[in-house]
Amino acid sequence: MSKKVLVPLANGFEEIEFVSIVDTLRRAQIEVLIAGVSDERGASNEDSASGGSGAKSSSAGASTKDSVGKIYTGAHGIAISADATLDSLDSSALAGFDGVALAGGWQGMLNLKASQKLREILREFKSQGKLVSAICASPIVLDAAGVLEGKFACFPSCEKFAYEDASADSSLSGSAGSDSDSSAGSGKGISAGKGASDTPKTTEKPLKGAYQPKASVVREGNLITAAGPATGVLFALEIIAYLLGQAQSQSIAEQMLIPYLNHSAEILRS
Repeated sequence: MSKKVLVPLANGFEEIEFVSIVDTLRRAQIEVLIAGVSDERGASNEDSASGGSGAKSSSAGASTKDSVGKIYTGAHGIAISADATLDSLDSSALAGFDGVALAGGWQGMLNLKASQKLREILREFKSQGKLVSAICASPIVLDAAGVLEGKFACFPSCEKFAYEDASADSSLSGSAGSDSDSSAGSGKGISAGKGASDTPKTTEKPLKGAYQPKASVVREGNLITAAGPATGVLFALEIIAYLLGQAQSQSIAEQMLIPYLNHSAEILRS
């Protein structure tokens, strides 16, 4: 039986990571569903990415928040359309997935973390023993959902930014992480364009678990985490190894010339 992975998409996503996940998994014949995340932080998806430049719908009738085919804009202005909306996936549909993979990007992470639906999915998948994975800043989302534990990798400095505020899930009261959209103290200098009344109070604190600063990818049970853009393909290959076995992962790695990075990554200049 073929494997199926849910890949949520939100404005501000890190493009290299997102495409690395989707492309590499599909090379291994893993079915990938790109599910758009509605903006539950108050601003429209079109205005929340890239300084509020606005992403336009790819077709007539796809301009509403819940429409399939909606365009989402990445951190560097690259647009990708969703296959479905996350909110449209009921329990029956979610039962057909073998795991979930989150791309990073600071603003993308904040938009993912703001989705109550996604946090519920992460908890459900983790409890069912399904794959739960995240790269770059998005282990913060795992922490906010209460599923991050053990050893993990993330973009350097993101291990410091678990947030707590009044909007945290009541079911996770007292745990690290919440639904704050503030980047205060992050050093990223990204604003969500929110009013002062919408700005939550945040407290910087470490993510739960044991951060591995020298690791590119970490697998801890059914959790897989990775450091950032340069490790996107390695992250996806580890997901393949988890779902299909190391031999299939190695085969895809060889097709993509990944072994060249070990012994032939020579750049010739004249």
